[in-house]
Amino acid sequence: MRPHLTVASMALAVGACGGGGPAPAASSGPELPVDDPTGVDLSGPLLPAGDWYSGHNYATCWDCPAPAAVVALDVYGDAASAERAVAAVPAAALPPGYPMVLHTDELALAQPPHDGFVVVLGQFETVDQARAWRERTATAFPQAMVMPLLQGDEAWAAWERGSGRRVVRIQSGDPAPAFSLADAEAFSASVGCRDYGGEEPCPPLPEVRPLCALPPGAIFVTTDEEIGGFYYQWLPVRCGGQPAFVAWRFTLFAATVLPRDGGGWFLRQTVGAECDVPTFEDWAYDEHGRHPPESPPPAPQMEIPPGVAGIRGAPSAGGGGQGGCLSK
Repeated sequence: MRPHLTVASMALAVGACGGGGPAPAASSGPELPVDDPTGVDLSGPLLPAGDWYSGHNYATCWDCPAPAAVVALDVYGDAASAERAVAAVPAAALPPGYPMVLHTDELALAQPPHDGFVVVLGQFETVDQARAWRERTATAFPQAMVMPLLQGDEAWAAWERGSGRRVVRIQSGDPAPAFSLADAEAFSASVGCRDYGGEEPCPPLPEVRPLCALPPGAIFVTTDEEIGGFYYQWLPVRCGGQPAFVAWRFTLFAATVLPRDGGGWFLRQTVGAECDVPTFEDWAYDEHGRHPPESPPPAPQMEIPPGVAGIRGAPSAGGGGQGGCLSK
């Protein structure tokens, strides 16, 4: 069983912390490729913001097609440059979740070489849709580019050839407290509460002082190996130069932002897995972060439509490798 960390159980902290990541040969200059979007039609057939289609995640959008292309501002060599590029896009110019940031290791680009953080303005079912949207929005994003994606087994092969780097991005809303390894381990070891629909609620976060508070939109890079036994609980970040950990539910990791029937948006995140069967949570989501949904989620959290359990999913909460389950 995994600890069930909730946003309500986390106390706000003081301090600040910047993003971190590798510095490959990619854009890092001061120029921001964004112009005034006023009067520009940014609507179009954008797919939801998330990576439900990647082989290394469970499907968090159950009826969404895999995108054939993205429109990206650029590929940035470090997290700070990607954060500046995202901040240059006016608030509410794009649907919630956008601009989205993925590492080139997890976004299977059809035209390498690229290495770094991709700031994605939109994902599209076809390359033609991406090109049409790019042309219509050129005055707002003059340096944006259409980047076709690999599909199916080719995308999975590209993931296996890479270094497995993945973006950890703090969600919208309040700052996210980050804690030391010792505090994260102590909390994980002390909690034996519900994770997959149990009746006993989880206790609040222990009274410990966070190392820092991470601002919304802060970007970091990690790998599944670095996450290790903290999968679905904590994600590695940094407080200045010091390693730290932030609660899974304060991030957009393994999540997709989807439109709600009747208006608004909700966030669906994978928060656990046993025997290759994932567990999801749905939250109302906006620029202030996630909130309990005002109406029942589109599907019960404990029930999964046939065919969406990840074939190549993340490590299960009970161990057993990539989403598998050890037989006894």
